[in-house]
Order: sequence, then C-alpha cells, then structure tokens
Amino acid sequence: MVRSDGLQVDIEGARFRPRATAVRVGGGWGVSVTVESIADDDETHSLLSTEHGALAFAGTVRRGGNEDERFADERQSGEEQLLFPGAPLTLSRKWPSPGGPAPLKRGDELRLEVGLWGLGDTAGSRRPVKKFFLVSMTVSAREPKPLVTPPASL
Repeated sequence: MVRSDGLQVDIEGARFRPRATAVRVGGGWGVSVTVESIADDDETHSLLSTEHGALAFAGTVRRGGNEDERFADERQSGEEQLLFPGAPLTLSRKWPSPGGPAPLKRGDELRLEVGLWGLGDTAGSRRPVKKFFLVSMTVSAREPKPLVTPPASL
C-alpha cells in the first residue's frame, strides 16, 4: 500500500517499509536500498539470506537511451534469518554489487526489481517474493532521486 510517508508492503503477517537513496559509486551513481521490517502478527518469520543479504535484485539499465541491459542475481548459498515479533529488522543492500553492472552515468536509467529470496513462517515454508517493489532512477545534471513504487502488476 502506498502511504503519504512511502510504500508499505504487508506479506504473510510481516510489514516492510522500503526506502532508497542515491549513492556515489566511483565516477557514477548507485542506489542504497533499506527495508525496515517487523513481524506484525506475533509470530516469528523466516527469511532466506544469501551472501548479499535477504534482498534479491534484478532489472534493467538503459545507458544514454540505448538498448536495455538486463541483470539478475544468482543465489549461491543461503542461511536462515529470523524476523521476531516486536523486534524490527533492517534489510539493506547497495546496487551495483561488486562485479555487477557499471555505475550509472548522466543519461542512464535504472529499473531495479527488488524481491526477497524467501519468506515464510518456517524454513520449510519459505517461498520467494519476486514482485516485492521497484526502484527507478534517472541520472541527469542534478543529484538523482530514486523512486520506490509497488510492482506494476499490483
């Protein structure tokens, strides 16, 4: 749900509040994504966390109006991260990751599809959350301002 103070995503008894800020990366720009999460139903929830954390990234970069470059994370390993009732948990990650796409330059556009590797009541019931939220950003002469929105299908 989109609220006056930003996006809130409610899934399976957990509440998530995503935010994004532009960050300098080398000679270009990237995005820092943080998600404040809390169990909203007095139950413990299980998140799948990988070497980059619980947030999964995919998306496209359009460089200077040229054809879109597609990118997507590949999960290498994973461990359980628990979300406890009454104990907020901050999930965070930066794009681009080391070894990933180049930072954005003037005229470039980013469409970052953010998901969760897995969410459930237990490790055995976890399922991927593929359409969690979107972050879009265009680099112009001014400092870019990322926009966090629900996925188009909602």
